[in-house]
Amino acid sequence: MGGRGASSKSKIVNTGGGGSNNPKTKYMDPGKLQKEMKQKSQYDGVKTFIDKHANENHEFIAVVNSKGTVMQYNEGEKSAVGTRFRDNNNRYFQADMGSVDIHNHPNGAALPSTADLQSWASTKEIQTSYIVGKKTQGMKSNHLTSMSKTASFNEQKFNRFIRMVKNKDFVASEYAQLLKSNASKYGYKFNSTYLK
Repeated sequence: MGGRGASSKSKIVNTGGGGSNNPKTKYMDPGKLQKEMKQKSQYDGVKTFIDKHANENHEFIAVVNSKGTVMQYNEGEKSAVGTRFRDNNNRYFQADMGSVDIHNHPNGAALPSTADLQSWASTKEIQTSYIVGKKTQGMKSNHLTSMSKTASFNEQKFNRFIRMVKNKDFVASEYAQLLKSNASKYGYKFNSTYLK
């Protein structure tokens, strides 16, 4: 799902869709993305991913560990990509604590679906999740949203919150505000270009 204009006031977001176990996910060589990075850091991993995949017509996801090494690199379909971080032999790639993931939303807002929220909440090693939206006419840059767990993050309570917003329609800026206003309650930080 990718962003539409500078204000995005009229953009409607449905929180359903996506999925963490998409069977059509292609697990790519993480070294391919690593080679395109100018330096070995999480920041450069996220930036390189945005430069390469933000404006694609289907989803990709990458996991970058705390040392700036790309641990996983997956290619999915138009509206879903598998996020369980396994290779074709079903081996789990162990990211370290403080790792980040980033994926693109080509067809709607750069805001997390409930599938995105559940995957991020349940993956212990992933500290921060970034979602980037497709750049469209009138936008100076891609929409970008990030969610980071704090020391007080409570997965069980957060899952109750996810159930409250599941499969609902929101105006993009209102959904972003809802996620922002509940951040301290559930123990996470939220930043989005949808918020002024």
